[in-house]
Amino acid sequence: MPDILTFTSWERSRLFERAVPQGARLGSSLALTLTDVKTGQPPAQGDAPFGLLAAADVAGLKPGAIKHMAPAPFARDAETTKFVHIDLWEKDLPWRYTPQANSPALRPWLVLLVGTGEEIEVRGGIANVKDSVLIAHDLKHSHLWAHTQWDGHTTIARILSPRKLAAQTEYVAALVPAFNQDGQEMWTVAGNAVQRSFGSKGILPAFHFWRFWTADAGDFETL
Repeated sequence: MPDILTFTSWERSRLFERAVPQGARLGSSLALTLTDVKTGQPPAQGDAPFGLLAAADVAGLKPGAIKHMAPAPFARDAETTKFVHIDLWEKDLPWRYTPQANSPALRPWLVLLVGTGEEIEVRGGIANVKDSVLIAHDLKHSHLWAHTQWDGHTTIARILSPRKLAAQTEYVAALVPAFNQDGQEMWTVAGNAVQRSFGSKGILPAFHFWRFWTADAGDFETL
């Protein structure tokens, strides 16, 4: 373990510094000047608009994108005092397709849902989740669930779930998008009510998932 770890709340390309929301995605324009050196005509000038990919354009993660999962898949002794999380090799990946301009509380476009085996079922790349899971993962707070970590050599991205774990319970963790094809949040929470906005297909894609079980309450230090 390095002596010093450095954390940042988010990171993405400087290209996004000039991007602004344009409907469901971010975009901007480049000022271009075209000069015909053969004819000597006056230069032609204009703006070339461009749009950036958004969460709805992503069909899945490429192989090798995931560095680490905790607890490990199929672990039978997960500690209830730890947060479930997933580490990604590409440091900007959690924010790369967020359809929002840069801000101090930039939300990730990926979130990690954690629920019991009865609350989450993943089949065919689709997550079926109960409202209790979405209430525990209120997207208003999602900017608190992701960060980067630099150990002096490598920077990685980490996404965690705020869900507290119960002892001796089966859990499923699923990595899902937080925004639909319209650039809106996949779900909103008001008290104990959930409004789902999964988009025209009406599904919540699962880009990755794994299953684990918790041990008795506490951790190594307390036991």
